Parts: sequence; C-alpha cells; structure tokens
Amino acid sequence: MSGLWRDLVTVLDDQLRRVPWVVGLMLTAAALDLLGVSLIAPFVGSAFSTAPQPGSSTPVWLGLAVLSAFAVRAAAGFYLQRAMVRFSDHHRALLMARMLKRYLQQPWVFHLQRSEAELTNTLLYEVALYSGNVLNALLRLLSDGLVLLALGLFLVYLSPPVALAMGLLIGATVLLVNVATRRPMRRNAERIVRRYERVVQTVNNSLAALKQARVLGSQQLFCRRLEQAAAEQAEATALQNALQTVPRSALELAVVALMLGAAVWAGQSPESVAAAMATLGTFGVASIRLIPAATSVANQINLLRANRPVLSRLAADLRLPATEMPASSRTAERLPEVILDRVSYTYPDSQAPALHDVRLRIEPGSCCGIVGPSGSGKSTLGDLVLGLLSPTAGVMKVDGVPLTDDTLAWTRRCAYIPQDPCLFHDSLRTNVTLDDRSGPALDEAVREALNKAALGTLLEELPRGLDEPLGDRGQRLSGGQRQRLAIARALFHQREFLVFDEATSALDASTERDIISAISDLRSSATVLVITHREALLAPCDVVYEIRDGSLSPLADRQVVA
Repeated sequence: MSGLWRDLVTVLDDQLRRVPWVVGLMLTAAALDLLGVSLIAPFVGSAFSTAPQPGSSTPVWLGLAVLSAFAVRAAAGFYLQRAMVRFSDHHRALLMARMLKRYLQQPWVFHLQRSEAELTNTLLYEVALYSGNVLNALLRLLSDGLVLLALGLFLVYLSPPVALAMGLLIGATVLLVNVATRRPMRRNAERIVRRYERVVQTVNNSLAALKQARVLGSQQLFCRRLEQAAAEQAEATALQNALQTVPRSALELAVVALMLGAAVWAGQSPESVAAAMATLGTFGVASIRLIPAATSVANQINLLRANRPVLSRLAADLRLPATEMPASSRTAERLPEVILDRVSYTYPDSQAPALHDVRLRIEPGSCCGIVGPSGSGKSTLGDLVLGLLSPTAGVMKVDGVPLTDDTLAWTRRCAYIPQDPCLFHDSLRTNVTLDDRSGPALDEAVREALNKAALGTLLEELPRGLDEPLGDRGQRLSGGQRQRLAIARALFHQREFLVFDEATSALDASTERDIISAISDLRSSATVLVITHREALLAPCDVVYEIRDGSLSPLADRQVVA
C-alpha cells in the first residue's frame, strides 16, 4: 500500500490538494444515504402500527421526509458524480501534458530505446487507463466504502444479528469473487494495453508508408495487422467487462438469500408484526444501496489490482531525471570551435562501439564534410557533435572547454537539417518559427530566412503567404522544398553550428546548387558540418573526412585541418 500511495502522490502532484474537497462531497452523500435509510423504520412502524391513531398525519409526514431525503440524495449523487468525473478528466489532461514534457526533456538515448508507438500508447491510452481504472476506482472505492460504513453501522444498531449476518455474507462474497477474478483481470488488463500499443504502431506505420504501400499494393498488410490487433483487444476488453459483472450477480444472490432467511426468522420471532416489518423494510431499502456499493467496492479493488502496473509505469516515467531546456540565445562572442579528442561511443544495448577513437577538429566559421557508407557511424557522429549523445570514452570540447553536463546549452546553439525534416499541418510561419507568435518584425525575419534558403518564390506563390497551411507532414511541398524549409528554420533561429545530414538528397541538381551556394554563404555566420554521401555537396567544405566502421580518417585528396 505504501508503494501505491507513493506512486499516486507522484502522479497526482499538485492535484492532490483538490482531493479533500471531493472527499467532503462523498461524506455529504453518505450522510444523506444514512438519513434516508434511518427514516424507513419509523415510517414502516407507524404505517403498520396495530393501534393507529385516527386521523394521525404522522405516517404522511414521515413518508414525505423519506421521499425528500432520497430526492436530496439523488441530487447530491448527481453533483458528486459530476465533480468526480470533472476532477478525473481535468487531471488526465494535465497529466498528459506533464508526461509529454518529461519525455521531451529526456536524453536522446532515451528516445533511441523507447519506440514512438510505446510513448504514444503511454500518453494516450495508459494515461486514460489510469484516469478511468485507477484514479476513478480509488474515488469510487472511497465513496462507496463510506456508504457501506455508514449504513453498516446503522444496521448494526438496528438489528445486530441480521446486520452481522449480512456483513459476513457480503464480505465473504466479495472476498471469494476477488480471489476468483483477480488473476484473469490483471492478465487481461496487460493484454489490452499491449494490443492497443500494437494498434497505435500499425496505424503510425501505415500512414508513414502510405505512398510506398499504395504504389506496391501492400495496404492489406497493415489492414490485416490492425484488424488482428484490434480484434484481440476487443476480445480482452469484452472478457474484462464480463468479469466486472460477477460481483453484482453474486452479491444479489447472497443478499436475496439472506433476506428470505430473515423473513422466515422474523415470522417466527415473538416480536410484533409492525416491528418485524419495520426491520425488514429498513434492511430491504438499505440493500438497494448496499448491493451496488458492495459491487462497486469489489470491482474497484479488482480494477486497482489489474491496473496497478499502469500507475507504476506512469510514476516511474514522471520520476525520470529531466533538465529544463535553456532559452535560445546567442551568447558566444565568436563562432564555435568543436574538437573531438579520441571519442568513442557504444550504445547501451550494444557490445561493439558505433564510434572508435575519433579525432576531429572543426574550426570556427569553417565547413567540414563527413562521408561514408550507410551504417558506418555518420548519424552517431552527428548526434555526438550536436550534444544529443555523450561520449562513452574521450572528450568533446567546444571552444576549448570540455562538454560534460552542459550539453543542452550547447545543443541550443546548434541546428539540425535532416534528410526528412519534420513539418506540421500548420502555417508556413509556424513551421519556420516553431512558435505561435506573429508580428511585423517576426514576419520580416521569417521572410529573410526563407529568401536565404531559396524559398522566396514559394512564398510569393502561396495564396495566404506566411499564413498558408502546409498540410500533414508538409505534404503540399516537394521534397526539396521541405528540406529548404528546414534550412530556413535554422537560419531564422540564428544558430551558430549547423549540421546538414543528407540535407540535399531529395533536391534536383539546380536546387542543390542553390543550397550549396547557401552553405558557402553561411560561413560568415555559422560553423557547418555536412554529413553526406553525395560528392557535389562536399564542394563548399574546407576539409573532408571519411568514416568507415566507426573510425574517422581524412581524405587524402582534400586539405585537412591538423
């Protein structure tokens, strides 16, 4: 229980302060339940009295009091349910934002080890599972537990033997049902989570490969996989819902048997008929609330046990160490010099190093080229230079200072222009600035960056100019235009160190020449590293290195910086 509480406090965070208010509503609802049930015995006793007073209005007033109490309880129940759902859903929205922020603050190696589908599944599905099957379960457990406690104590006061029998019967039934359904519900909950993750992964893959799949006629692969994963999830969900009906059926059967036994016992007791009817009437009305409450308690306990791993995973991810990204700014007095001194890097899940004993010097304002075949370590080297990865051996220096814990500050001085840049279904302005702001000065800076990246013609052709939406993943642009937009993004943010990773692979020859010219012009404002396999893109480079099997060496026919 201490582990559950610790995880819950971690996930709830500052929302924990709102819990007492919800608990106060629960106590009010339980008190109204108790008031309504406690008025049943006097009402039934008065109505079935063997010596009623002629013209007495007592039964009428008691009846109206009972009706009023239950009407107020119904209104309170509506308000309580609304408050609980509002609290749960509001917390779910905040939790999704907290989880996303924590993931975005993680080191790059974290994202190399955790798949996009896994993180998406956690953000969208596991957070929803926690909200519905952990937080809501705890709130319902507390609410219905208070009702059970209040009514149970009153029934003990009214008739200890019947109350004791009912308590033992309900407790034994709940215990047996929990023992019988605990393992199936936990296994099923894990199956549902994993199948949903497969659904997300299949959908992501199918949309990412849409063009290739259509051309090759391979759409059925994704359709079959999605249908299988969704069907398995539906099967597990159906079984889970069916298992949740078991406690109610078992409790209804047990309580009906108890009430029949109590009726036989009451008929043979020396008590008056009115007293027996009052007692049985009170227990009968109490059962209307006790059975759903006890059923809910049993179900919520099972839900908590089945979804306990979800809470643990969310809490563990929220405890991941994270560092705030510093504000983007140009603080250096000169362009950066980058040195890799006998740097090696081995991925956490690998035995062989991806880079071995790399020595590299990139002078301020220079353009350095890296060439090599696929799988040779080019991307790993680029990630190291960008500060996304830290060397497992050796040291990286920026302006003569070893880069240790302050890698994020260095990364914010860099820009990355990849082979397939990430664009959004948003305006051209937002895709360049990565910001929601606008204004004359900002728009002028955006236009200047677009012109430097040879996108001025595109801007003139768009009907809405900077406000023109680019479509999902920038699908309204050609491959070359998407890459030039990534260059404009780097130019707009005035980064001092630019890494071009196969940045012109999708460009035609004419546009490639424009980008090569733009790279040459950048040397006055940035230090540039070009990673490519295209000979043409090496033209503006002052020095070129070749990388093979994780080892770096200068090309013999190019000038090399010592």
